[in-house]
Amino acid sequence: MKCEHCTRKECSKKTKTDDQENASVEVPSPAPESGEEKGEFHKLADAKIFLSDCLACDSCVSAEEGVQVAQQNAKDFLRVLNLNKKCDASEHRVLAVSVCPQSLPYFAAKFSLSVTDASRRLCGFLKSLGVHYVFDATIAADFSILESQKEFVRRFHQHSEEEPALPMLTSACPGWVRYAERVLGHPVTPHLCTARSPQQIMGSLVKDYFARRQVSWPCPEGQPAGQATSFHVDSGGWVGPGRLCGSCQLLVGPLILLVWGPGCLGGIWKVCGKTSSPAAACRCRGFGGNRPQLRPRPRGGAGSAGSAPSAQDLSADRIFHVIVAPCYDRKLEALQEDVPTASPGFRGTDCVLTSGEIAQMMEQSDLSVRDAALDTLFGDVREEVRRHDGASSDGCLAHIFRHAAKELFDEDVGELTYRALRNRDFQEVTLEKSGKVLLRFAAAYGFRNIQNVVLKLKRGRFPYHFVEVLACAGGCLNGRGQAQTEDGRADKALLQRMRGVHAAGPGRTPETSAHVQDLYREWLDGADAPRARGTLHTAHQGPGRPADGRDIKW
Repeated sequence: MKCEHCTRKECSKKTKTDDQENASVEVPSPAPESGEEKGEFHKLADAKIFLSDCLACDSCVSAEEGVQVAQQNAKDFLRVLNLNKKCDASEHRVLAVSVCPQSLPYFAAKFSLSVTDASRRLCGFLKSLGVHYVFDATIAADFSILESQKEFVRRFHQHSEEEPALPMLTSACPGWVRYAERVLGHPVTPHLCTARSPQQIMGSLVKDYFARRQVSWPCPEGQPAGQATSFHVDSGGWVGPGRLCGSCQLLVGPLILLVWGPGCLGGIWKVCGKTSSPAAACRCRGFGGNRPQLRPRPRGGAGSAGSAPSAQDLSADRIFHVIVAPCYDRKLEALQEDVPTASPGFRGTDCVLTSGEIAQMMEQSDLSVRDAALDTLFGDVREEVRRHDGASSDGCLAHIFRHAAKELFDEDVGELTYRALRNRDFQEVTLEKSGKVLLRFAAAYGFRNIQNVVLKLKRGRFPYHFVEVLACAGGCLNGRGQAQTEDGRADKALLQRMRGVHAAGPGRTPETSAHVQDLYREWLDGADAPRARGTLHTAHQGPGRPADGRDIKW
């Protein structure tokens, strides 16, 4: 752990050295397994938790958690890939990688590409390793923002002096949330937004919805009943051969997407039984060629290829879900990330790798991915990867501000005007009418700004309705998993390029995503259904006893 940016004056984790401010402690690494093979990326460093990212510095990272976090590294990821190459296909783990939208500008800036080209390069590299699916986690941020918008409007109506429901504090940053829960407690935790973070929602999407959307179609070759004659068609159009279907040797269809294509997330792909091969049978928008294969499920009869598919659940524990994220705190978040619809303790994310860890793998690899075919896309070939409106985050403040202005005061807000207060990481936005402030929002990034927010809140002198809180100074783009040099210092030049790439990309609002609205209906039984509330919201826990100003020594 590195404590160079920590503002705590008393902390048991600081090593007693002459350079007290920059003292560091390594997270313990797990003992190597006997006979562990050294892969091509065996020189990668073990994962670390950076306290400059994580505000949870009150000894809340237990030794067990430290080991579990350290196990989330490239070695573990490659171990699963190598096991797939050795075992029978029926025992394969299905590898799914979800990439956070704040990671893409890093790859674009590092390799001097556009965000769209960087996503293709990244996708090509991951698939060359043996990854089956690459997802864009922007759709999970869509859900988180939409639920946060509704919650803020509800809190605004419920707010009173006797029962204050405001301010609402964002809960997407795992470092900030863990600090609030483990150290601050009441009166801070009641103000945390209950919407789950994008990473948590993405875990549910992959382990719940995506797993249940796998279906089997009868084989168009008409093989006899009782044999392994079906080929596997999933929700995005991938086709895998039946074991005895000699002509079904290609997987056809577009890359599975969660966001960018008409065939994403359960789109119905029709198969015609009159054709002689799945390449001709599957409506695939012209794509074909060799694909990573999934073992199809045998079926007891041929049936009609043109009939509706029969649902066949892919067991969620067969999916190994990896998140590519800009900061190390996401690794800690994955340990508490349960899938609401699954049994207790079932995690939605199995491993978190930082953008820097993936980039290191790419640089050390001798695989040729520069000339990856355009059909190995991260997004739809007809559409660029799009971002949310936010300086360096998911854009919670901007989207909630516009939604609240329209919903509460019927005011249309275009470009937001930010006013820097103490520093560039503490800014406010106001909505005024006839000289009266209707809404006052703030963005507080980094340790010292969060400290000021907490102290004002506890003293009852808090002028804001909403605060976007992020542990990293500069926002998510400045996560320590991607925006630092080899010696652990902030790479200011790289960060500046990332901001430029991020700002240059086309934007969109969560409301314009038709796929999100489809998911509300198909996956969650409606936007206001109990299933939606249970899946997309959580309850924040406080420490064993309420914390007050005397418990926190700065």
